[in-house]
Amino acid sequence: HRNCFRAEEGNVFIICDYGQQELRLLADFSQDKALQEVFNSGIDFHIATAAKIFKKLVDDVTHDDRELAKRMNYLLTYGGGAQKFSELAGIAKEQAQAIIDAYFAGFKGVKRWMNYQQAQVLNTRQARSMYNRMAKYEFDYDNFRERSGVQRNASNMPLQSSAADILKRVLRLFYEAVKPYNNKIKLVNIVHDELIVETDINLLETASNLLKECMQQAWKENIKSVGIDTEVKVTTCWQKG
Repeated sequence: HRNCFRAEEGNVFIICDYGQQELRLLADFSQDKALQEVFNSGIDFHIATAAKIFKKLVDDVTHDDRELAKRMNYLLTYGGGAQKFSELAGIAKEQAQAIIDAYFAGFKGVKRWMNYQQAQVLNTRQARSMYNRMAKYEFDYDNFRERSGVQRNASNMPLQSSAADILKRVLRLFYEAVKPYNNKIKLVNIVHDELIVETDINLLETASNLLKECMQQAWKENIKSVGIDTEVKVTTCWQKG
């Protein structure tokens, strides 16, 4: 269905998003130095975490190792556990738990931060984003299923909501940056962390640079411990970034 949305003749779409935004927020919020070093090393993130989990040299990490690490990296930001990981990865639950244990052994700060978030929500029935936006939870403390669900959500909410906070800042910066171009550079859609900008093809380089600069500025204003990549795609129709 994305292909139904096309730039006007003489225009192009610039599709830009943040690379591994929630995982980088996790590295900053948890202040896990090992995770921060992985991001700041410039090595492929999933390869680097696979090397740590499976105790291998980076050059010895296989494609399957990387895929397992990738699935686990994203699963953990959504509060998933061994059962869900085993289903997604097609491995035994015992193996899934062993991989998760190895991850937390390598990134102890992440485990501490998640434990803190999960303990806090039981006491306060709240979770907050970096801009202090609040989610409130109603649950039966004595109901294990309800309690566990809220705890999983409390690990995820600060990451997802803070990502949205930063993106709102991007929108403000970009709005100001493109004012001089008399609507020849305009935001036409936004999905999660993906921005779709339409521009006159003659302003392509200018528009791309403005968008990347605004995204980098918004990130650096809020996150100091890890940098972030801005991935750009140029096309005449809306495609997945």
